[in-house]
Amino acid sequence: MIASAGEQFRHNMYADSIKVRLVLFGILAPVAVVVISSVAIREEAASSIYGLSMLVAALGGAWYFVGEKKPGRLILLETLPRVFGVLIGTLILALGGSLLWFVLAQIVGAGVAASCSAAVILRSSAKPSAVRAKRFFPWYSLRDQISGVVTASTAAVYVNAPLIFVTMVVPGSAPMYAVADKLMRLALAAYGPVTQVAQGAVGSEDRMLLRQRTIRAIRISIPLALSLGTGFAMLLPLGVALMSAGTVVTGFGLSAPLGIAFACIALSQVTGLACLVALGRSRVVAMSTVMGALVGLPLLIVGGTWLNVDGIAWAVATSEGIVVTLQLVVLSRILRLSRRIDDR
Repeated sequence: MIASAGEQFRHNMYADSIKVRLVLFGILAPVAVVVISSVAIREEAASSIYGLSMLVAALGGAWYFVGEKKPGRLILLETLPRVFGVLIGTLILALGGSLLWFVLAQIVGAGVAASCSAAVILRSSAKPSAVRAKRFFPWYSLRDQISGVVTASTAAVYVNAPLIFVTMVVPGSAPMYAVADKLMRLALAAYGPVTQVAQGAVGSEDRMLLRQRTIRAIRISIPLALSLGTGFAMLLPLGVALMSAGTVVTGFGLSAPLGIAFACIALSQVTGLACLVALGRSRVVAMSTVMGALVGLPLLIVGGTWLNVDGIAWAVATSEGIVVTLQLVVLSRILRLSRRIDDR
């Protein structure tokens, strides 16, 4: 979205975004503290601060620097403060400090990164346009960005649902699925730079160039996602064995659907977060995410009841497949319509 916006509107977009995120932070922070402290078995303060550090990290401006195509700022202002926070916290632990100091160092690093990013972006961006004055109150900004809020909220709620259902329906398979799920999240985190590159590469103010870049991104991401999903499915049993020191064993009955799910998620990060958002279709991303969750939740129950943990994995694959299929269908329609308009 930043890459597609003109220089004079980027300031407004970031200002609206940080305003919305601060409002949501004020709402979610006390809720997170109460929930985490109530379920934590020990180290309630450290657990609560660690949860808050995740919310503080969400105030950062990494997405803006990616759209600006300025990796130097991304590394200097976003990455280094967080890395230093982790390193300092680790050093404190090594010297005999408590876990509380470790998480405090992390939240300070995240806070420094968010503050530095905000200061640099707001000072270096173009002056706000006249439209900015009409949208002073956070409600208007939150209303404009409701699609992103819905997408993130749905994903946050649904992401842990499979493991919860495994624990409820087939508790004996919970360790196996937990390790597999952790490996998939690590693999998706490693895939994150690909999504960021796509977000910066697709966006353009020129409509024809935007269409060409979108088509190119889709053509590259489909075979890439399929190959990565296949590799993940083949290597998952070995990864689970290594992560559990051989105490947990899994087969292709679980790794195959999780490989499909991985491929679908990897592809949807490009089709949704990079392409549809750049085309101004954030609502489609939100709609597809909600539809996937609505279909996936009952499938988790049915799959877990009939096919145990493998059925739950296939429910996840089906849900993620629905998400990316909806996005691809809408993208194809948008691209066809755009081509017809340009051909006239």
